[in-house]
Amino acid sequence: MDVFCHVNDKTKKDSIRALCRDLGCGFHEFGPEAADLTVLEIVSENRAAASPLPVFMSLPDLILFSSIEEGLFDSFLAEYRKRRIEKTDLKAVVTPYNLRWKLKDLARELRREHELMTGSHNETQEK
Repeated sequence: MDVFCHVNDKTKKDSIRALCRDLGCGFHEFGPEAADLTVLEIVSENRAAASPLPVFMSLPDLILFSSIEEGLFDSFLAEYRKRRIEKTDLKAVVTPYNLRWKLKDLARELRREHELMTGSHNETQEK
């Protein structure tokens, strides 16, 4: 299994890297400049087209899982929780359906889905 992530906190990133090492997963990171790249470009590490984001834009913490081996995904998530690594709300498995999505669009959709599942969007609006 390969884990591709953008994580802003160095301690959290190092913890995810160590988890990947311990489980035998590939660890790959990308920066906010990858926001306009497709998921396919990220997982194939073809990032030559990446350009910096404008200063006012940022990319949230995001983890992509690719080439998943049976049982390893569940083991990764269980160990992530066991190690008490800071929560990452936006996670996705790479599928044929999201390969052509731009990373920023995938992040936006994952955020929307997370808010719908947790009700956090309504809580934010009520405050």
